[in-house]
Amino acid sequence: MPASTSTSTKLNTFNPIDALPTPTSSPPPQPLLSLRSPSFMALSAPENKPTKEKPLGAVVQTILQDLDGRDKTIKIIQYFLKMLVHYHFLQSKRWSPLTSQFSTTRKILRLGHVIGPIREFLATNAKKNPLKTIELVNGIVQELADDLYCLFKLGIVPSKIGKRAEIIAYYCWFAAILSDTRSGLKSLAKMQSKQVSQDELAQHNQKIHMAKISFAKLMLDGVFCACDIWQPSFGNTVQIWAGLCSGSLSGYKLWHKLSA
Repeated sequence: MPASTSTSTKLNTFNPIDALPTPTSSPPPQPLLSLRSPSFMALSAPENKPTKEKPLGAVVQTILQDLDGRDKTIKIIQYFLKMLVHYHFLQSKRWSPLTSQFSTTRKILRLGHVIGPIREFLATNAKKNPLKTIELVNGIVQELADDLYCLFKLGIVPSKIGKRAEIIAYYCWFAAILSDTRSGLKSLAKMQSKQVSQDELAQHNQKIHMAKISFAKLMLDGVFCACDIWQPSFGNTVQIWAGLCSGSLSGYKLWHKLSA
């Protein structure tokens, strides 16, 4: 009897460990790569999601961070203020110095642009492409003259050199505009005569539209530069409108490029 009582007591004793649920096996671990990024096949598969344009704030931030974007933004503000001063919406004594400072700021932003044409000139074969070489030489002279005139405005270069550099820059710019007009017309005519499929039609028409915008800006720059060279009596008014419209078209082109 004592032995059986001892055995029964052991069987009826509650063990808390026995009451715990039996753990199940864990699922196989997922690779970290599959959790962070899709597979190569998923990346290569076409998606039917429509392309979304960048938010307005992101585009504005990108434009202001870009050196060319700052130049175009300042140009629009500069000639808009000039127009308001010209038509007496703003006091000339107060606002004209600001527009002049904007002009100097834009020249400072463009300092050193001559490096680009020089590098392209060194990489160009003059014998195979003489016209391109002439255009590059003209661009180098124009950029150097612009830099000298900027340094004159800052008081670093003597007045005699600065004034001559200004005139040289005008003529080189006008020559560049004539050359760009020729190549722009040829490129536009080639695009308009090109046959494309229905799928590429919208993109092709967009390219033609932007080419027309570029050509219109080129014509406005030509009018502006011509007023600098020949200085007609109505030149100030024409340059204000030409500069404002040219800057607006440049800003539109940059906006279209960065918002896509």
